[in-house]
Amino acid sequence: MNTAKYVELLNDILESMHQQSMDNNSAISLSDMSMESYVKMNVKTENSVLIDIELSESGIDIGIDKSPEAFSWGVEHIDRDKKDVISILRIILTSFVEIKSYGKKYKVITFKNSDGENLYSKMLLGGLFSNVLSRKTVVYEPVFSRNQKQTPYN
Repeated sequence: MNTAKYVELLNDILESMHQQSMDNNSAISLSDMSMESYVKMNVKTENSVLIDIELSESGIDIGIDKSPEAFSWGVEHIDRDKKDVISILRIILTSFVEIKSYGKKYKVITFKNSDGENLYSKMLLGGLFSNVLSRKTVVYEPVFSRNQKQTPYN
């Protein structure tokens, strides 16, 4: 019954950030659910990036900016590195998100604090070639603030 365990984990993370639980949080909308096997949700505020979260028997999948499974952790990984998974989930939910797209197949997602310092970066490749001439950079605000006075870094 991993799904219920992961729902509890996400609610614990939200509570640690002084946020409402998933079912009472206005930034979170459930998109599909079968409590026995999976829960799918979208996390978004007005100026944040769209984050898709799927909690299932097989683990946790996070999609960012229409990139499915930008982060994917299986049961064994979560059991072995639970603190790291929690840390990355907190970074995803509380950081400015800078997305550099090079065409449709290549993205670099960087999570930054309010001082502009890189906290975590992830490169996503959807094919063999990128279009360096069509580079586009977008910066999104955090879904949830780490503190009350969080301001953009740029």
